[in-house]
Amino acid sequence: MLLRINETIEKNMLIILMIFIIIAFIKPDYFNWMPQYYIDFLLMGIMFIVGLKINYGDFLPLIKYPKYICLGVIGHFIIMPLMALLISIVLNLNDALTIGLILLGACPSGTTSNVITYLCKGDTALSVGITICTTIMSIIITPILTLLLINSNINYYVADIGMSIILCVIIPLILGMLINHNFKKSSEKISVIAPSASIILISLMLSIIISVNSNDIASNWIIATVAVILLSFSGHIITYIIGKILKLPKDKFYTLFIDLGMKNSGLAASLAAESFPMFYMATIPGAIYSIWQNIWGIILLRIIRELKKKNILSE
Repeated sequence: MLLRINETIEKNMLIILMIFIIIAFIKPDYFNWMPQYYIDFLLMGIMFIVGLKINYGDFLPLIKYPKYICLGVIGHFIIMPLMALLISIVLNLNDALTIGLILLGACPSGTTSNVITYLCKGDTALSVGITICTTIMSIIITPILTLLLINSNINYYVADIGMSIILCVIIPLILGMLINHNFKKSSEKISVIAPSASIILISLMLSIIISVNSNDIASNWIIATVAVILLSFSGHIITYIIGKILKLPKDKFYTLFIDLGMKNSGLAASLAAESFPMFYMATIPGAIYSIWQNIWGIILLRIIRELKKKNILSE
């Protein structure tokens, strides 16, 4: 019975996500009674579940594929933050949306890329390796990037960003890994409901953000959506160009192509709520990106499969 419910939730992830979002937008009172710091706890739950799926062997790509890991790190922490800044300037975004977009660009790779890479038959180990590496590095690099790229007139505590990443991402991730390694049977039992639990937690997180910002989203959703889609596409396009120039092997090419357009948007939204409470609209880019990422992931999967059949995406 539990397995059937889990499978149903997984198969209808996008529908469930959209139902939560629509309710939060139309009836914000259903969710906005929850304090925004609940977003941190929900992110902790999501990262704990991610940790349950990580084995020590998942760290091997850091040693096995250093060149490709470095390309992923450069993409996530140099190309994407700079593209976020450029897009915010070109679109003339207000301070709040600019902060949110830069946080998004400066965040590590998201687990959505791991799933899409697996389904596209790319190098899943490399994808997981990039996610793990960028997540660990984000403790130091994400705060530095925000310090460099966000308007110096905006007051906030840079150290708070690093501490939030440690508390909301690193600690629950490590805890999940330890349980997976030391209590294998218990971990396997929890893992049965892990995917559906992640979907519910993500849906709740987005619902809180949307309910709190429903009025501002109504008047800014078009420009914010354009901004996050441009950011996502810029990651894919630049990776495509670099892949062609460097003549990357097919599986590595597909993996990096997918990965650079997928971010840990939940972390971006959490950091915005925690470190920039005076700019409450800064959570909007992360929230919209979470929605877009799931929709685009499904579309991208089909596109890549067709391109591979026609041998358009080749070495």
